[in-house]
Amino acid sequence: MIKLLLIDPTEATRLDTLKALKKTKLKMKVAEAATPKEGLAQLSDGKFDCAIVAAGAKNKFILKAMEKLASTSSPKNIPIIMLIDKGGESNALKFLKNNTLDYLCRDQATPENLTRAITKAQALGALNLKLKKTQEKLKNAGENKSASDLTGEIAHDFNNLLTSIIASLRMACQEKVSEKAEKHIKEATEAAKRGADLTFDLLSFSQQMDLTSRVIEPNQIAKGVEGRIQKELGTTRDFTLKPSFKRLRVFVDPIEFETALVNLAKNACEAINDYGHVTIAVSRAEVDGSRGGEEDYIPGSYVLIEVMDTGIGMTEAMQKKALDPMFTTKKNQEGAGVGLSTALGFIEQSDGYMKIESEFGHGTNIKLFLPISEKIEEKDGLEGGKISASDLDGKGKTVLLVEDDQNVLNVVGQALKAKNYTVLMAPDGDEAIEIILGTRKINLLVTDVFLPNNLSGKEVAKNFHHKFPHGGIIYVSGYHEDVVREKISLGADGEVISKPYEINSLLVKMAKLSKGN
Repeated sequence: MIKLLLIDPTEATRLDTLKALKKTKLKMKVAEAATPKEGLAQLSDGKFDCAIVAAGAKNKFILKAMEKLASTSSPKNIPIIMLIDKGGESNALKFLKNNTLDYLCRDQATPENLTRAITKAQALGALNLKLKKTQEKLKNAGENKSASDLTGEIAHDFNNLLTSIIASLRMACQEKVSEKAEKHIKEATEAAKRGADLTFDLLSFSQQMDLTSRVIEPNQIAKGVEGRIQKELGTTRDFTLKPSFKRLRVFVDPIEFETALVNLAKNACEAINDYGHVTIAVSRAEVDGSRGGEEDYIPGSYVLIEVMDTGIGMTEAMQKKALDPMFTTKKNQEGAGVGLSTALGFIEQSDGYMKIESEFGHGTNIKLFLPISEKIEEKDGLEGGKISASDLDGKGKTVLLVEDDQNVLNVVGQALKAKNYTVLMAPDGDEAIEIILGTRKINLLVTDVFLPNNLSGKEVAKNFHHKFPHGGIIYVSGYHEDVVREKISLGADGEVISKPYEINSLLVKMAKLSKGN
């Protein structure tokens, strides 16, 4: 239930806005304020998710109230939507720099536009709440705990949770469940994987480094954002996804790629007034420099991602300004068209190209060219024919699993037992070494790099290797493999798997080590 405050001194326009709000499909409770003073008093209580403030071009009282509201630290960080008359855009732009999130002209205050503005405000409110909680954690962390350290700890905890969730979902998929249940499990798994990308982003921040690129399939990223794009389009505009028939891979940052794709899709949505179509297509393209606009492209094989719309399109003059972050083709549109400029930055960092094809009145096609990657990422581990499905069976081999998170220890242990491994488990380095010294034969060691108490995963591995020189070692960490090897000076010693991981990915590494030994 959304709690909304409507501040409008004019009764007639206030009633019109209330009627439009009632026609939206949002579940909300609306409170009214007939004066700026009354509105500010209610806002200061912080009981609202957002506020709509009617600010007529000649209404000096409401404008002064808005100025007071913007100059303060904002009542409880409540996002505000300004409702303005024609000619009031300059006032709206003034307050956009402060508390105001959005503005709408009165003649644009339709149920559909109000729904979009309120939904955006609600999302911002939730973000502000998370930010406030994070700030409190940072404040209480103490002088010796930096923001990056705390961020890394939070991401580490989330990675443990996601590892347990993904492993549990994979095990649930192996049970006999209905098609509907299987669909829900797959959707939950994809959501967990997106959560994994977010924690990867947090860890990158904590290391103060650029996000690490890896091999991804554009088809999967496009399918992952399909639902979000359909919600953005509403009921009157259609969306089509045309994935490539063959599996295509690119070597990019998955988070930046998803962000660029969503931003371009949002631009396409906003270019369509009421009825129209947005299409995202993925295909293979051979570039030889013969086509117009591609003369400077390096010849070769690319994955082509096209974001097409049937909107208003752009003239040649508009296309020249299209990469300006503040440029937009819509009049009175909320926000600025940053999608193209941010996407271009990502594409150039990924050694790719962007091409704009548009005709005024006939829509736009944004083409992204990314070099095809010949690398293969191990997902189910069966690529290349090196590891067969039968190799994933443990066949009674003994594995020592060292993990300080009890949930991860239990879930991964169960998954390995289900694959016919004999599993020994330890919550820390001390107990792991006791098991190593007291056990006759252990084939594999799977250990978290960072363990509680005095002994690290590397020290556990050293003891393991001393007793079982032919045993395989897999290090587990929330950090990317390159970071782990550099951080603890692993060199080429052992395999590394990053949390959160798929059980099959772990099984593949275990199978490779077993074959090699």
